[in-house]
Amino acid sequence: MKLPVRKLFAISGIFIAISLLLAACGRAATETPTPAPTRPRDTPVPFIPDEALFKEYFSEFGIGKLEEGKKAPDGVMKDQNVFTREDDICFYATAIKQTKVAFEVFDVGLQSVVSPKTTYLTPFLPGYNANCIDYDIGSGNFEWRVYVQNTPIAKYDFTIQ
Repeated sequence: MKLPVRKLFAISGIFIAISLLLAACGRAATETPTPAPTRPRDTPVPFIPDEALFKEYFSEFGIGKLEEGKKAPDGVMKDQNVFTREDDICFYATAIKQTKVAFEVFDVGLQSVVSPKTTYLTPFLPGYNANCIDYDIGSGNFEWRVYVQNTPIAKYDFTIQ
């Protein structure tokens, strides 16, 4: 007689557990979903360059554009900040020591990143480095933001007409 009572308690415990699980599943379907948390890049964060880190890696850095008929690195006109939509945006730098660099483009009017931070594939070697990048970001006022080791080191204001 003791054995059937134990089986009865075990079976009723299983039925109770299954009932609770089914009830919980039914309630979850009627709950309203919670909104996804805001991603950090959706909230504007002040861009504050680390001047000490800049000086550790570079003696010069800037943006420019190519002279007509020339190629980078020698044909980059330095300190240019007004571009047309057809222009490539060029960067130039004199590196003190080798490092990888990342760039992003921030739209000042929209207060948002229009070209996400991307690591430039070729490491900057000590000495002069320059190249150009074709962006299709429309016209307006922008910031060219530069990072080393995921830390902001410089920004350059420019306009595309």
